[in-house]
Amino acid sequence: SVEIIENPNEILKHLQLGINIPVREDFYEFILHDLKVYRAKSLILKDENRIVAHSLVYDDGSEVLFLLLLHILHAIK
Repeated sequence: SVEIIENPNEILKHLQLGINIPVREDFYEFILHDLKVYRAKSLILKDENRIVAHSLVYDDGSEVLFLLLLHILHAIK
């Protein structure tokens, strides 16, 4: 299943999933700005309610949709 998160504050809470560096609170202001400007959506991919991947989808107003697969969190067995 896929959980879609559109609220920038909620996306920020999940942003740590799939990256290996901490998200510093003093950068939240800038990250939130970009999440709003690019109308980002967070896709949490689940298998049997386990998070297996996290993707960030955004657009810049053009006809191109950008997708960032952050990390596969657990192998699907």
